[in-house]
Amino acid sequence: MSEMSFEQMLDETFKTIHNGEVLEGKVISVRPDEAVLNIGYKADGILTSNEYSNTPVDLTTVISVGDELTVKVLKVNDGEGQVALSYKKLAAEKANKRIEEAFENKEVLKAPVVQILKGGLSVDVEGGRVFIPASLVSDAFERDLDKYLNQEIEFVVTEFNPKKRRIIGDRKQLIVAEKEAAKKHVIAKVLIEVNVGREESKFGFLPEELDDFVEKASDFSHIQFMGLMTSAPFVDNPEENRPIFAELRKLSVDIARKNAHNMSMSILSMGMTNDYEVAIEEGATMVRVGTAIFGARNYAQTNVR
Repeated sequence: MSEMSFEQMLDETFKTIHNGEVLEGKVISVRPDEAVLNIGYKADGILTSNEYSNTPVDLTTVISVGDELTVKVLKVNDGEGQVALSYKKLAAEKANKRIEEAFENKEVLKAPVVQILKGGLSVDVEGGRVFIPASLVSDAFERDLDKYLNQEIEFVVTEFNPKKRRIIGDRKQLIVAEKEAAKKHVIAKVLIEVNVGREESKFGFLPEELDDFVEKASDFSHIQFMGLMTSAPFVDNPEENRPIFAELRKLSVDIARKNAHNMSMSILSMGMTNDYEVAIEEGATMVRVGTAIFGARNYAQTNVR
């Protein structure tokens, strides 16, 4: 048996990785524009600020030495013998799952406008982007779209085809529906979104903000609050989300005890394809499980209208 070179022994010692692989890394150094991660490979991983977020960011303000990050391998050898990593691409993939569920369930989303584009708005949904054409921003022509920058707006996803880079939102139909309801004295039935997981990328009231909202909500004469909803973190082990579902159930019970005239708390919407069974065990009456029922969508297929 021939002797192995030192380089060959290293190759045997460290794991093999591939482009597109998702792995865990530990931050061993960080600069404003670049972080170095130990990924258990013969070469360190490099995460640039451009691959951390779609918006400019000083990495020293968001990550620290010792942090563990889940990242995606862009290129095993970036030309300098290191491994190029991406955090934002993995976040975008998770966000697309969230957007897809909202699309399939016709859910109203609330998210910030992060960019004004030619012909519309770019909205950030948990790291994924939704484009709202100018014609669908309002029920009247909007000449000045700049006023929406950094504002949170509500909309529905009307087209979801990430392979063709077509993820389209519509705010106009919500405005039209609200005005029609007001004319007809129709009571709109809605859910209150609560950010139980306290994720910065998620929206909704924090649990401690609910009491104040319930008190003010009695002024909403055309709205009936039917219950609470939350979007738990996307995790591999559904049991990790059980405390979040349990807390939402407790919040629902606490609000129901207040006997507010326009809050019935009959619906508890929580749980998606990956964790809906745990959510049901914790009292969910509504779950979003489009993927579990219909399977993964085939985006190569053209919709027949």
